[in-house]
Amino acid sequence: MKSMTKPHRATDARRGSIFSVAKHSRLAITILWVCSLFISAGLHAQNGQQELLQASVDRTSLSLEETLTLSLRFGKQSLFGKPNFDALNKDFEVLSNNQSSKYQFINGRSESWSLWSLTLAPRRAGKLTIPALNYDDEQSRPIDITVSDVPTVRNQTDQPVYLEVTLDKDKAYVQEQLLLTMKLFTSVDLNGLNSEALNIDDALVTQVSEHQYQRTINGKAFGVVEVSYAIFPQKSGKLIIPSLTWTVQVQAQKNFAYDPYTRDPFAGIRGQQSKRLRLRSPEKHISVAAQPKNTQEHSWLPAQQLTLKQSWSQAPDSFVVGEPITRTVDVTAKGLMASQLPPLQPPTLDGIKYYPDQPQTDDQTSADGVTGSRRESFAIVPSKAGSLTLPAITVHWWNTLEGQLQQATLPAQTIQVKSSPHAAPELPLPNNSAAMVEAAPTNPSNKLQATIPDGLKVSIFWPIASAIGLMGSIIFALLWWQAQRQLQRPSANAEPAGQYTPRTEHSADFKVLKQQLQRAASTNTSDANHIRELRLTLLNWGKAQFNARSLQAIAEQAPVTSQPSLSLLLQRFDASLYSREQTQPLSSSEFQELLNLLEALSKNKHKVIKEELPPLYPAG
Repeated sequence: MKSMTKPHRATDARRGSIFSVAKHSRLAITILWVCSLFISAGLHAQNGQQELLQASVDRTSLSLEETLTLSLRFGKQSLFGKPNFDALNKDFEVLSNNQSSKYQFINGRSESWSLWSLTLAPRRAGKLTIPALNYDDEQSRPIDITVSDVPTVRNQTDQPVYLEVTLDKDKAYVQEQLLLTMKLFTSVDLNGLNSEALNIDDALVTQVSEHQYQRTINGKAFGVVEVSYAIFPQKSGKLIIPSLTWTVQVQAQKNFAYDPYTRDPFAGIRGQQSKRLRLRSPEKHISVAAQPKNTQEHSWLPAQQLTLKQSWSQAPDSFVVGEPITRTVDVTAKGLMASQLPPLQPPTLDGIKYYPDQPQTDDQTSADGVTGSRRESFAIVPSKAGSLTLPAITVHWWNTLEGQLQQATLPAQTIQVKSSPHAAPELPLPNNSAAMVEAAPTNPSNKLQATIPDGLKVSIFWPIASAIGLMGSIIFALLWWQAQRQLQRPSANAEPAGQYTPRTEHSADFKVLKQQLQRAASTNTSDANHIRELRLTLLNWGKAQFNARSLQAIAEQAPVTSQPSLSLLLQRFDASLYSREQTQPLSSSEFQELLNLLEALSKNKHKVIKEELPPLYPAG
């Protein structure tokens, strides 16, 4: 029996150990399964969080003239709002921003998302970063971008679109013209074309031309858009012309010939896909020299060519005293703007009065640059007869082609001035007047001092001076007494007190003048002969009334309150005779105003004469 019991116990022991191992194995498996659940749940949650808002780009390396596409995917439908992309503006320019939403159902599983596609252009070269973007409490990962400053070396003619930039010179003087020309070559159709404005510090910039044409290069047809700028540096030193960005839309078509004049430029907008390209011009550096020292005493005019020419409203040999003739001087400079041309100052000349008109300036632009012109007109009015010489007019300028100082000159001109046929004749001096003047002692005191002893000079001087003063006083008293007697003497032609009739010739002159002014006011005439006749009548009336020999002398007789208006009207009236285009003749209302002022001046003159007459029979 003992032998039978031992084996049974051994079997039980083995069974217990097996059950114990199995029990521990199930526990370990349970623990591992629970851990795997937690790990997979965490990984699933983590993966779900990363995919809910995900940013991606089509490339991470590009040149400064290229663009990239940023795609931002949100794992839900976005019904309202959009992400804030302002953080991109630091390093990128957002050229376009398109939003789309999609929904799909596959094998019983639905999925929907929203997608934003942005076209970005880098603002600078170097290491750039697309920052983390936030939307609906979700955040994307940042993306590093490498931007190269130098574009990829390639044969430009092999490209469908490329840019060519030229500068006519690499150094210049301050205020000298520089020509910058940009040419855009394209062998494909373009849906759009846009370029930045050219702005340069310390320089004036103006676009002088823009045109299109065709050109064949290596048997390939290109359309060319050419734009030229004139640049005028305002400061010596180093001038930097910044790079410009041209943005073009290229149609996504193949195997067609380019024809910019017949193809539809808006075909891409009506459904065809297009590709955006950015072309950047290279930065240019110019050395700008200061004005040479030997030119600083003159106006600084750096130009390729400068000319002077003149014209006359009448023949310059027909000058008459008091009659104006207009001299027009034109200054034309190639390579300068009209604002750079200085005004011409007519020299002061005895016997000549200048009346300048408003100068006229103009800028003509072409592919060769700017040509500025300045026109100045002067009414020349001689005040005495005889031979007069108008001084030469000289303009100094710097020849930028030859690099030296030159001058343009209108030579001096001698004119012969005739006496006015309406002027009062001057009384000639007696024949012996010149001899009398020459015979008169230049200093009478010298002869007196030669005959008077030195000791008596002081004692005799004062008695002689007193005697001369006494005689002068007596003569003045006699003349005054005689004038008073003639004023108090009754006259057969005297008028009653309180009445005064102007002289007949004065009244007649003003009647004619009034009729002519009324006719001019009613017809608004611009006939030169009529205006000249009216001016002659006005001068005759002013001469008879006030002994005035010019229109401005008539205006000086007016009261202080009306003198400025009368002076301005007479000046414009006078200018209408010799200024053909620059000065318009007086209008009807201005002729009427001139008539009213002259009529008031005539009445005021008669009133003054009346008040100055003494009474014929003074009281007492």
